[in-house]
Amino acid sequence: EELYEMLGRVQIVGVNQSLLDLTGANNLEDFVANRSKFFVSMTEMTVFKLMDLIRDGGGYFEEETKIKSLSGEIREVIVRLNYPAAPPYNSVAITMLDVTKQKEFEHKITESEEKYRSLIEQAADGIALLDQQGYFLEVNNSFLKMIGYEKAEITKMTLRDLIPEEELNNQAITLKKLSEGEIPFYERMLKRKDGTIFIAEINAKIDNNGLLIGFIRDITDRKKAEEEINKTTLQLRQLTSHLETIRDEERNRIAREIHDELGQQLTAIKMDVAWIDKKTAPEAGNIKSKLKNIITLLDGSNQSVRKILNELRSGTLDHYGIIDALEWHTIQFRENTGIAIQFSSLQTHIELPQEQANCIFRIYQESLTNIMRYAKASKVLSSLNSNGNLITLSVEDNGTGFNMAKVEHTKSFGLLGMKERVRALNGQFELTSSPGKGTKIVIHLPYKT
Repeated sequence: EELYEMLGRVQIVGVNQSLLDLTGANNLEDFVANRSKFFVSMTEMTVFKLMDLIRDGGGYFEEETKIKSLSGEIREVIVRLNYPAAPPYNSVAITMLDVTKQKEFEHKITESEEKYRSLIEQAADGIALLDQQGYFLEVNNSFLKMIGYEKAEITKMTLRDLIPEEELNNQAITLKKLSEGEIPFYERMLKRKDGTIFIAEINAKIDNNGLLIGFIRDITDRKKAEEEINKTTLQLRQLTSHLETIRDEERNRIAREIHDELGQQLTAIKMDVAWIDKKTAPEAGNIKSKLKNIITLLDGSNQSVRKILNELRSGTLDHYGIIDALEWHTIQFRENTGIAIQFSSLQTHIELPQEQANCIFRIYQESLTNIMRYAKASKVLSSLNSNGNLITLSVEDNGTGFNMAKVEHTKSFGLLGMKERVRALNGQFELTSSPGKGTKIVIHLPYKT
């Protein structure tokens, strides 16, 4: 009340339009009439300062406060009052700076910073901010738990303190590449406070101020799991290769037994039947006819035995090599199916280890069998070539093709077997197909001339 009484004795001689807009007053007279209504949140300290200033007859005053316009709107302002003490300078200059929007913006920034900090602290991954010398400026709790240090300790340390001694040389290379923007994502061995080592996956970047921002994840368990998976996969491939070797050996054994036992027995039976036929009188027409039928059946059985032997074991492959074996199988496929097939090779002879030769022949055999059974193709193009580093087999047909995604889900063991044969020899298996556009199989095996 005393302040309002003192302010009432102050004669206001002028206000600018900005102040009228701020308070909602229409003109100077309106402002003067309502001046006691504008200040709504002055602290007790502010009141005392104003009263002292007026009593003393001079000085400077600045305070952040709120005013209430005639429409009831609350605005945040900074009030500056300059009151010269010596007459005739007894006039008072009052300035009001509207900082409402600025305060709202600052409040939003504060809220944003709090949310950002909360997200950082709650993140499962470790987050660290480092300066150009590698000192830690800021870290979150996840990173502290990961390395076992307190925040007061880590902010006195550099990244080098967390790197095992044998890895320090690699760190310089990494930082150089990071500064050049080459590797924003890399793996690094880090050392905990207790001396244990873990593998960290780091997503890092250097900002415009040269500060390094890193997102760190402990992937030690994941790497161990990957190693176990790779080890198991390798063992499975070795087992697959072993099973394929055993299967080939078993085929060879069965082929030998068929050739040595069944083939010889059929030949002996045919010779005996032929002897009986020769000794049988021409007058015994029915008997002679039956004997000739038996000989015909024995000839057919011998042809079947030879066909089975060729399926089980390619004599051409054993005696003449892979190119002759594929050419022979191509001829057999053409004669048995009537499908136009062409085989070509830029080489006349390719010397291969037995495992590779068997792999190529069996995949060629399996591919042509699949074409005969499912493709409904009228044309097949195949080739075998080497370039000094790789030997490549290609088989392509113009058949019905298929949806590769569906085949993956149906677990086609024929295709799976071909893939594993190739992978067991450190090769690559490629399959492309689509409905109505045929199928192409290409394998690449490491090869040295």
